[in-house]
Amino acid sequence: MRKGRLEVTPALVDLTLSALDQIRAMVEEGEGESAVDAAACTEILARLRALTGIAENAASQPAPPAEARAGGEDACEQVWRIHFAPGPDLLRNGADPLLLVRELAEMGRLTAEASMAGIPPLEALEPERCYVSWEMVLATTASEDRIRDVFIFVEDICELTIAPVPREPAPSAVAEERQAIAEKTAAPKPTCAGDLIARGLDEKRKSPGRRATDQPDNAASLRVPAARLDQLVDLVGEMVTVQARLSAIAARSADGEVLEVTEEIERLTSALRENSMTLRMVPIRATFERFRRLVHDLARDLGKNVELTIEGAETELDKTVIDQLGDPLMHLIRNSMDHGIESPE
Repeated sequence: MRKGRLEVTPALVDLTLSALDQIRAMVEEGEGESAVDAAACTEILARLRALTGIAENAASQPAPPAEARAGGEDACEQVWRIHFAPGPDLLRNGADPLLLVRELAEMGRLTAEASMAGIPPLEALEPERCYVSWEMVLATTASEDRIRDVFIFVEDICELTIAPVPREPAPSAVAEERQAIAEKTAAPKPTCAGDLIARGLDEKRKSPGRRATDQPDNAASLRVPAARLDQLVDLVGEMVTVQARLSAIAARSADGEVLEVTEEIERLTSALRENSMTLRMVPIRATFERFRRLVHDLARDLGKNVELTIEGAETELDKTVIDQLGDPLMHLIRNSMDHGIESPE
């Protein structure tokens, strides 16, 4: 679809959503929550094969090992030089760089060298960040687009260079290329602790895994349980009550200093109350967005053409109010589609 080879159709969207539901059911089965319908899996795979044009026997036949495929080197084989340096967010997005390297190995004869130069000292190590980069040489009959497809979901968050080596190289060209990669990635042994620290700092600055443009991962928001927010609001409410009593006592007192402090406490309490109430305000978008799937499925089942348009989704309401709006809104949408919207005929 990204390359324009396949048109987005309602049937394709239905198939994608069915596959999503099936994957979710498979995850739940792995956690012991439910059982997966094997017939649904077979039906989804059959529809996928119909779209891709891959026969079932070809899809079920295991791919030959890389050695068998590369054994008869034909005239169309090309040698590619690949530089792959995962970005700081690659692991956080759920990608596994080793799986990508193994997928490349299945396409032909692969020589890969992992560079550890980007690994910082232990105290600066972030466990959710990949500091390793790879220099690879791949001999394959696959095209550059096919190689690039391996990185299609991570290409925007990594450093990736794919360059062809001139065709029909001398017999020793591939070996020389591998030797060059080994020399490039091999780090000299430090002679003393001072050399080790200096080399580590220098490689940390120039490492592909830690770019100069990277910014510290400062959290812009925090997740707080709703129960804690409720407790905070309750405490603020009690504080407002106590502050009102204090104001009444200060009003009966002739002490000007007490009145001044009371007025300041009243101002701070009012600001704290407003801020604590704001913390519970969330956009209503999340409540509306989950109805898109409901509208899609109902429109398909009822045979009606329905489009859900959301306006004012940034409006903020108290979380308790939003939680209570979900079910009534769902009934309104169901009723409008069942009885209020006519069929195309």
